[in-house]
Amino acid sequence: MSTPARQYRSPRREREALRTRQDILAAAKTLFLSEGYSHVTVADIAAAAGVALKTVYVSAGSKSEILHVLLTADVENSAAPQTLKAVRAASNLEEAIRAISRGTRNNTEEFADTIELLLASRSADSAAASTWEHILGEYRTALHDAAKQLLQAQHVSADAGLESLADLLWFYFGLGSWRALTIECQWTYDRAETWLARRATEAVRQEWPVRE
Repeated sequence: MSTPARQYRSPRREREALRTRQDILAAAKTLFLSEGYSHVTVADIAAAAGVALKTVYVSAGSKSEILHVLLTADVENSAAPQTLKAVRAASNLEEAIRAISRGTRNNTEEFADTIELLLASRSADSAAASTWEHILGEYRTALHDAAKQLLQAQHVSADAGLESLADLLWFYFGLGSWRALTIECQWTYDRAETWLARRATEAVRQEWPVRE
């Protein structure tokens, strides 16, 4: 019995394939953001990337699959674990909330394009809608964990319920607040980060004053 020939793998071809895939994904993201997801075709993506239509399907998949890759790549790079670590290390309420403001700012600023892409495509693509719900769920869970850390460190009065405190953090640091200030009001991220941290700290102290 003859031994099957070993399949040859060319590092050069693999690098070229990876570069082609990256070009396709970059072209797709640009088109989705500028033209709107529902108005873009796979042929448009192929033309923008300078490749054949078949190459898009082989290298990156369908339009929906491309969108999923673009969205999940950013979700996996969330800075939530680092933010929670900073909250645990904080010595007081003000420092802890500044850490939350800084961490949520970093995520929303870094992934601003992805957030806008999700908002624009979720009504036209079920995968985008599911990813959006997943992101919101992960975001709320992270702020819920931050609220738990504030209570455990006794930076907030024990009178504060965990869910109520988590809701307050979501009000100030959820995606809606960041978009309202940085996009609708056109504030800088620096200004928004400082303002939200200050207002959230004041709100927590007013709602649940720590007894001396």
